[in-house]
Amino acid sequence: MTKNNKIIIWALSLIAVLLCAILFFMLGTQSSRHSLPYSAKKTSKTVNQGALTQSSTKPQSDQAKFTNEEIATMALADLGQAGTIDQKLADVLTETTDQVDPRQEMLMQIKPLSDNSFQFQEGTAGSTRLIITINCDTVDHKISDMLGEHSEGSMNKADLVSRYRDKQAQVDAIIQKINYNDQHTTEINQKLMEDVVSGKDD
Repeated sequence: MTKNNKIIIWALSLIAVLLCAILFFMLGTQSSRHSLPYSAKKTSKTVNQGALTQSSTKPQSDQAKFTNEEIATMALADLGQAGTIDQKLADVLTETTDQVDPRQEMLMQIKPLSDNSFQFQEGTAGSTRLIITINCDTVDHKISDMLGEHSEGSMNKADLVSRYRDKQAQVDAIIQKINYNDQHTTEINQKLMEDVVSGKDD
């Protein structure tokens, strides 16, 4: 074999090796492009499944949290005579307005006696007060009037919160209205005096 033939064979072999390398490189790039969407989809699916698991195991207690003041107001409403919770709440809200006798029936004040005990004052004279105490498992209520304090009863705290858990907006509206009355006691009393003088109170 001549020297020229050896050079030609060597050159052809080199070209063949380079062509194989280019071919393998192109195949590898194409394969990686096809595998990327699958990997991304798999990762996304894993994240979504994790979020779903986290959502499904969310504690029920996080769905509705109430302050002691709100629970006390629920108890106040639940002591009403109406048959439904919505009507009980509506009746209490009415008692925060001048649709009732302000001297005897209007809810005028929520006074915290402690972190878990609240006093609801009825009427501008404040002769009747309902005291509600929030315990671990029960909600106790008693009346305070000119005869002193006497126990009225107790209700199950978990049951009370369960029945009113979707009524937080109505409960808060009652609290806000009572606090408004408390802050405007002078104006309410002045209007009462004006009504008496003008004869509207007859």
